[in-house]
Amino acid sequence: MKYAFFAFIWISFSVFGQDPSMYTLRFEPVSIEGMIGVQSFSYAKNGDEILIIGGRLDGLHQRMPGVSFDAAGHNDQLIVVNLATKTVWKTPVASCSLPFAEQLKATNHCFTQKGDTMVLIGGYGISTAADDHATFASALRFSVSNTIAAVKNNAVSDALFQREVSDSFAVCGGQLHYINDVYYLVGGHRFDGRYNPRNGPSFTQTYTSAVRRFKWINGRPAFLPSITNSNLLHKRDYNLVKVPQGENSYELLALSGVFQEDADLPFQTTTRINEAGEVRLQPNFRQFYNHYECPEIVVYDPSTKTSHLFMMGGIAQFYDTVGKIIQDNNVPFVSTLARVVVQPDGSMEEWLLAEKMPTLLGAGSAFIPNNADFWKQNSLQWTTSMPNELELGVLVGGIVPDAKNVFWVNNGKESKAVPTIYRVYLTQTSQTQKRNLKANDPLNVDILKHGKKNQYMVFFDLKTAAKVRVSYINASEEVIYTKEKKVKAGTSYWKTFLPKKNGIYRIIVQTTTGDQIKEWEQFLFIDE
Repeated sequence: MKYAFFAFIWISFSVFGQDPSMYTLRFEPVSIEGMIGVQSFSYAKNGDEILIIGGRLDGLHQRMPGVSFDAAGHNDQLIVVNLATKTVWKTPVASCSLPFAEQLKATNHCFTQKGDTMVLIGGYGISTAADDHATFASALRFSVSNTIAAVKNNAVSDALFQREVSDSFAVCGGQLHYINDVYYLVGGHRFDGRYNPRNGPSFTQTYTSAVRRFKWINGRPAFLPSITNSNLLHKRDYNLVKVPQGENSYELLALSGVFQEDADLPFQTTTRINEAGEVRLQPNFRQFYNHYECPEIVVYDPSTKTSHLFMMGGIAQFYDTVGKIIQDNNVPFVSTLARVVVQPDGSMEEWLLAEKMPTLLGAGSAFIPNNADFWKQNSLQWTTSMPNELELGVLVGGIVPDAKNVFWVNNGKESKAVPTIYRVYLTQTSQTQKRNLKANDPLNVDILKHGKKNQYMVFFDLKTAAKVRVSYINASEEVIYTKEKKVKAGTSYWKTFLPKKNGIYRIIVQTTTGDQIKEWEQFLFIDE
């Protein structure tokens, strides 16, 4: 079978400089018999073998409490995949006692691997002790190679795992990383009970809004002072990347995530966390693409001290169509490939790649690096001798929906967990990458729905007083609303009603200061 849809033709462009900005991603499907569809799982690796823990066997979770995150959708097996021999082994977690088995088959753990040791924290699943769905208040620490051997020999038991119980570990949807000897458990929430989409009484939820730090000393977790910030750390289901800052020095970037406290929409902000425990907002940057957690690849160029974060698909509030950014507050599945650049001065940029994911893939997927020497602490160390194409690792599992927006029509059949594995290549391209200038535009326009009616507020920031005109234009290029007024410096907004007719509307915000005119153009998809 030919996979022309998944690939694009490339040639060697020797006239290009060896710079990551001249590269894109290519995906090549791999068929492995016995692989099952799984999403939002935890993973570790040993050589050519991948260990898959927990996650879900169904697609996007349903809305109704009685069926959402049901027992049938649990991945109740530990899975080992050998990429070289294309062999799969599975063994049930039921061979462990309940405290271990229930956490191992949960979803949305916080986890990381350091050497041969994996630490797996929290996760959401069915708890016999709670007699309900719950976030597990414990951490499991274990040898990856020993666990893989036990799966292959059907010898999984409690003895493999060290279990530590603490309310500080009751986190799902957060992220776990380490810098040197310190582990950072960042963001996430404690979610107990059955999910419902209207915040009914079937659950309780508490965001950690914290960085919980600890070390393993004499085989036990020793907690350091937590860092709490309700503004910058109130996020879950986001990407946490470890960005090199020099030799053996790193900083954590918490990109986007959900949900804003005053709106069921993703954040566009980035929070920086350094080794000194300082938490700060990344200034002058908004992320428009890849808002939920998605696979990412960090490429670090030591010659320029620049990091390139390749972001793969997932779910986002914005996507690009024929060169135009569309805002969709339904927050759909997307196939966007983007590159976030972290400059040596700390500034950040967002670039849209011309290529896309093979399908609406990325949510609940994982990118797992290969064993190449160019990986250092999960960052690809760039050199000027990089070839035109480089195999990086594999993209495993995830959710694939039938359409971009399926949540409000979801009865369990509109999306599925896929067994697909893709080899991922970094490959030189002649396609032009497009910088998203809005990501750094100080006007900072934001369009939010207000209340239940078809009313929208346009927010914007002004450094100095200016004359501002806001215009709404429909698909027929008819100006259906326009207004101009003088506005003081600072953050301002005004609201207006739009027609209830569905469609895409163009919004133009024009500012005039003296003889200087600036314009922000954005498209809004309305589906009432």
